[in-house]
Amino acid sequence: MSAEFVTVDGDAGGGQILRNGFSIAALMGKPIRVVNIRGSRNPPGLRAQHLAGVRLVSEMCAGTLSGAEDGSMEVKFQPSAFRGGHFEVDAKTAGSCTLLAQIALPCMLFSPSSCTLTAKGGTDVNWSPPVDEMAMVLQPLLKKFGAEVQVQLVRRGFYPKGGGEIRIAVPTPVKELTSVTMLDPGTVVAVRGRAFASGDREKKDLQAMIAAAVEVLRSAFPSSVGIQIEPRMETPQTAMGFGTAITLVAETSTGCLYGATQFRDPKQRLTAPQCGVSAARRLLTEVESGGCVDQFMQDQLVILMALAKGRSQVRTGPLTDHTKLAIETAQTLMPCRFTVTEDGKTNIIACNGIQLSSPGRYSTASAAGPVADAGKGSSSSSSSSSSSSSSSSSSSSSSETAATAASSS
Repeated sequence: MSAEFVTVDGDAGGGQILRNGFSIAALMGKPIRVVNIRGSRNPPGLRAQHLAGVRLVSEMCAGTLSGAEDGSMEVKFQPSAFRGGHFEVDAKTAGSCTLLAQIALPCMLFSPSSCTLTAKGGTDVNWSPPVDEMAMVLQPLLKKFGAEVQVQLVRRGFYPKGGGEIRIAVPTPVKELTSVTMLDPGTVVAVRGRAFASGDREKKDLQAMIAAAVEVLRSAFPSSVGIQIEPRMETPQTAMGFGTAITLVAETSTGCLYGATQFRDPKQRLTAPQCGVSAARRLLTEVESGGCVDQFMQDQLVILMALAKGRSQVRTGPLTDHTKLAIETAQTLMPCRFTVTEDGKTNIIACNGIQLSSPGRYSTASAAGPVADAGKGSSSSSSSSSSSSSSSSSSSSSSETAATAASSS
């Protein structure tokens, strides 16, 4: 019997569709065809970082790739049997190694045995999750889903050279993910953080950056809220090149975590105090949103909610485009149903998970029906995301069900 591919439009979401789409396809044992990859970008098509990511997932599940070349506008992926062990991936540029970890992590959680990953590239670059937020926010959030993940920073890497390295370990893969209920944001009880500088010319600015951040935070929170920001002067052994940033994390009385980071980007010409002030103000914006996660964690939780056993509910601030697209991609490739309900200035994202127990094995007891129909009328509120399905087309080697995921924003 010929394999049935799900066709996904890769224009709207670029790298995010590739990351989420390939991870989910691997876990579902579902062949996927991504077309029009980054069609609106200049230049369009697969870039080195995307290639590294899709090849990594294919390696993890002994998959078959077609069209995985630099600049390719279309790629096909057919997953097979998962394996544990150690994997390595290198962006070869300052491409984000945290995004490379992002595509692999869902697969690592359901590996048949312990799994480790060494990812090389940029650890602290614009438009990508910084490694400190991965360790200080994502890692404890994963624990709420019952997943024990270790994040180790080996060496920082910055634009344009990269050269950073992180190691991710899942010593004991999950039998299934636990659903979560995160509806009460609580009140902030502590702020912690890390500020680093690499290169002698940055050293004198480190304390000024921290002091400026603390001043803003002290004016916003009562004196009972502890504020601890660790200064870290990197060495040539712990960082490749020059870079400065500050990451702040607020923790609440109900265990919610919000992260905010400000890089000292030379193009922005921020002084060290301005960098600290910006990070602090960003953190306050996240806290004041009324959600239980920050805007950059929203979309990362979507795939976990979809894979979990039972019903998950998470209160968020305004939905990001990445979150909307993550929901649509999940509903296209999994028999899951999300709803997004407005509640004052916040939204409640809810999902009946598919209860994945191992790649290709899941329960549909509370799901929305067959995978091919998952995107049809799959959200019940007016603000919910949905995915559109089109008729299938056939070729000599396979029949393809077109379930196109596109951003609703």
